[in-house]
Amino acid sequence: MEPARAERAAGKFTPSARFTAVMGSIKAGMFGAKGEFDELLSSLEGNEGFGRGDYFLVAKDFDSYIDCQAGGVFRTSTPPTCCSDEPSPRVCVSIHP
Repeated sequence: MEPARAERAAGKFTPSARFTAVMGSIKAGMFGAKGEFDELLSSLEGNEGFGRGDYFLVAKDFDSYIDCQAGGVFRTSTPPTCCSDEPSPRVCVSIHP
């Protein structure tokens, strides 16, 4: 077993505060109906099993992905609608420190 998955399976991995905040916002219904993403979110929780326990290590890579976004590595010139100056029914989650 790869070290990162072994760490996760042993229950030794703790997700970052940013990842936990985003998960909480999704669960609360910020990006759709409450419960709409429960199946997806449950695949990122727990400690083991394919389709459970974050098999693809999304939580492990989350902070580095966000840091790349903040640095403009993948950013497009057009911000998401919820982050524009126009009124929007949604509120952006601040995941940048």
